[in-house]
Amino acid sequence: MILNLFNEQFKIGQSHRVVCVAPLEQMEPVWPLDAISAEFGGHIMYENAFKQRFVGVWGRRNTDRFRHQLTERGFVIDVIESPPDNARLLVRAVRRV
Repeated sequence: MILNLFNEQFKIGQSHRVVCVAPLEQMEPVWPLDAISAEFGGHIMYENAFKQRFVGVWGRRNTDRFRHQLTERGFVIDVIESPPDNARLLVRAVRRV
């Protein structure tokens, strides 16, 4: 599985955050979006021009845990240090407790 690891500035003037995303269609059968959101207190989603969606997390600690947990679930990962091609931010959801 290819993971995209990159920096993103969500709002003008904010510091950049580390983001890590993976293709949703590969992740969802093994790790549903609701479970990711519950585990990390939220999730982030990008979509490219072909309507392919990418889901993941932001923040240095969360991105490290995200990658670690993917390998624990049996994924062999290859990290690309750039955002998915032609992808735009679709959702940044924070789960309130």
